[in-house]
Amino acid sequence: MALRDDRRVLEWGRDATTPPAEATNLVSIASGNFHRVGLREDGEVFSWGFENGGLGQTRVPSDLPPVVAIAAAGDASFGLIPATGEPHIARHPRRQMLFTGHPLRLEASVFPGAAPVTYRWSRNGVELPFQTNAVLDISSATVADAGRYYVRASNAVGSDTSREADVAVMEQAPVILSQPADVVTYVGGPVYLSVSAAGSAPLTFQWFFNGAPVPSATNASLVFLQAAASHAGAYRAVISNSLGKVISRPAELRLVPAIFLAQTEVPVNGAGQFTFKVRVSEPLPRDVRVRFDFWSGSAGEDGLTREAFVVIAAGSVEQCAAIQDPALAQALAAGFSGALRLIESDVAAVASPAEAVFPQAGPDTQELDCYPVGGEPARFLPGGLQRPADGTVEISFSMPAEGTFIMQSSTDLQHWWPVQGTFAKDPTGHRVWFSDREARSAPMRFYRIRSE
Repeated sequence: MALRDDRRVLEWGRDATTPPAEATNLVSIASGNFHRVGLREDGEVFSWGFENGGLGQTRVPSDLPPVVAIAAAGDASFGLIPATGEPHIARHPRRQMLFTGHPLRLEASVFPGAAPVTYRWSRNGVELPFQTNAVLDISSATVADAGRYYVRASNAVGSDTSREADVAVMEQAPVILSQPADVVTYVGGPVYLSVSAAGSAPLTFQWFFNGAPVPSATNASLVFLQAAASHAGAYRAVISNSLGKVISRPAELRLVPAIFLAQTEVPVNGAGQFTFKVRVSEPLPRDVRVRFDFWSGSAGEDGLTREAFVVIAAGSVEQCAAIQDPALAQALAAGFSGALRLIESDVAAVASPAEAVFPQAGPDTQELDCYPVGGEPARFLPGGLQRPADGTVEISFSMPAEGTFIMQSSTDLQHWWPVQGTFAKDPTGHRVWFSDREARSAPMRFYRIRSE
């Protein structure tokens, strides 16, 4: 068992336990046979583990006063309660490694109950002038500030000296810790580029776009609240100090169309009917098929999950969808929550807001007006036959309102068989999307639709 620098406990070995989330902010630890004890800097004792024989090893007495030291052995725990007001170091200064120009901060504290305390900091055994607080602060460290530090806390009753803390201060040219990542967004969407670096202070930053400096872009991050088409390209950050400079990798900002919901709440009436709008950030020359799902209830018989898609017609920027599902109304009436979520699009990226919650519609709720398009005979849509790299055949076609159909395939245009595949229907335009995974093993197939 060990106490880490972040004052959390680490255990290993045959009888190791998993420390609870509350085992934090500890300054001292001890271990018995099966139980563990920790001490916080406010003098509070915390215990966890197993009770051998139910002897109460993990139950700290509620009237235990603040203690300054702990121990454990077998099935027993021990705490030292000071009899006088002498100081006892609770938090010791921690070792540090930093670069020149950065602040140096060392902290110490004493357990409660001590009479008024004064502090004296020393480096390499020599007392430092003016450093008489519980915290040692040097705003801009130099190489000369490196050394072994400790603090002595004292009052009229006694004194205590902390452990030594090694402090290393080095000169360093800039080093990049994390590179800026590529960004994919849409016109009007947010852009956030960032780089992190270490080195002797002060560090200066300058961003470049396609090789030219970006005016006023002199921070570790570069932000565009609304991306424009002219922002697409490659960005680099140059970080420098008096010892040198370093150049980041190029981060590519790419703009793509984006789909998103027009609202974040979609009311559902008592019959389970709801309407919503899907938007695309810019008109596109082809139809956009947007997959979505909606759900409500809990896992098992009380829950429901549905998946479908909606099509935004070529040249349009939005599409309204009207859906009715009585099971959704029942789940919401039973007190369950629910939501609708955009999953993906075949030509556009999903942007925020991509999810809307399902409140129950009231008498004054204003619903969107959706006008379903139907009445056409069954027919394949332009560009409606696709074969992705995995060999699956994807087909989209239109259907009349309330129409039913049979999908058939053939290899010689003479013999036709029903095709077993995955179907999904667009609730607004009576369009159907069909996926034939069995086609991956066939070099060639013909398809036809037969209305019933």
